[in-house]
Amino acid sequence: MGPYKNLHSRVVIVSHSVHVDPIWQVWKDFVRDHYDWAEEETMFDSYDPDKLREIIDTHKRINQAVKRRHKGRGKCKLFSLCIFFDDMSDDNRFHDSHGLIAEIFLRHRHNYVQAICSSQKWRSLSTAVRGQACWICMWSMRSADERKAAISEFAGIHSQKQIEAFHEEATKERFNFMYVNLLAPTREDAFFKNFDYRLLP
Repeated sequence: MGPYKNLHSRVVIVSHSVHVDPIWQVWKDFVRDHYDWAEEETMFDSYDPDKLREIIDTHKRINQAVKRRHKGRGKCKLFSLCIFFDDMSDDNRFHDSHGLIAEIFLRHRHNYVQAICSSQKWRSLSTAVRGQACWICMWSMRSADERKAAISEFAGIHSQKQIEAFHEEATKERFNFMYVNLLAPTREDAFFKNFDYRLLP
């Protein structure tokens, strides 16, 4: 699965369409063929914070046990968990800056927990998610207001006009997107068309 192959010890999917959209069968087959946790419950068609907290707490306990076992023996490889939230914007809890999703972005990165959020509406993402995101992929956006709101988040890197030009260039062809690396050491390394074509003024 591209750059994410073998990157995480577990991947949890939260998507309303996970059991009805045939595209997810590709992921199910991949997990079955390449991992030993295919029989575990890792795909959910609704947002259940209690169940997700249980998964995160189990993940933390396992890593804590690994740390104790390797104490005094140098660095050890810890397990990583990725939770993918697929367009949950119709659930008000997705917008909550004090809920589980915000908590993952604010605290759980230290526990080797990564979250990926896909959304058709930029402003449906909580301020915690938008403020703590490390990487962003932006496709073409129909709403001028949504596009302006999203692009304004990066105005500290380049002028808004310049970023609008980047976004237009990156998305003028169907299925292409603008990738923003918010951890880039310089602004010249921050904006790309897809993942490989650098966008410069």
